[in-house]
Amino acid sequence: MGSDLDGFELCIHLKRARKLHLILQQLQQWAARLRIVSKPDIPMGKLIGLLQLNIDSKRLILKAISDAALPDKALHDLIQDCQPNDSKLLFPLLRHALLIQKLHTAETSRARRANADDAKEAFTNDPYHRKAFKFIKSLISPPLQFLARRAPGPLGQAIGTITAHPDELDDIVAAQYCLIYDGNVEDQHAHAENFVFKYTDYIYEGPTLSLPP
Repeated sequence: MGSDLDGFELCIHLKRARKLHLILQQLQQWAARLRIVSKPDIPMGKLIGLLQLNIDSKRLILKAISDAALPDKALHDLIQDCQPNDSKLLFPLLRHALLIQKLHTAETSRARRANADDAKEAFTNDPYHRKAFKFIKSLISPPLQFLARRAPGPLGQAIGTITAHPDELDDIVAAQYCLIYDGNVEDQHAHAENFVFKYTDYIYEGPTLSLPP
């Protein structure tokens, strides 16, 4: 989930699931960097860059642990007292990543069940979807009610004056859009024959299907 949703509780447990996902992501990235740190002959500049990234992960994980209210304090104590570039952290981080992944899966499952229960309750309280109808109806554009005349009106009204008469509205719209609807094909029969002639090698041909009378 994106960080722009941090201030919103979209449904029960979902905010905690996002924090668990953040912890899992940071643990996995930290472990991947520790694999690099454990290799011999790593340049000092690269080690310093990895150290900075691991310090950032440590900060993010500690904050997410506090927000997610994890019942087990082992991960917090491990992260709090560790040296970010200590290669001995690799396996403890991976072990905790598996535990956090299980918690995240359980949390998202609870969120889905809660969403399903909320939807069922909403349908029970509003079986005809009146709320949804009102919402959708409010988004529909209003009907075309008036237009400026492009030609003199039936009673001699000047071009540019406003009309609300349905027949005049239809004529104005037809004059503007019928050219688009008609397209640029003058002879549709000849156009179809030319298409078949051009693509005849690619058009499927099979036995004729005969239907009983």
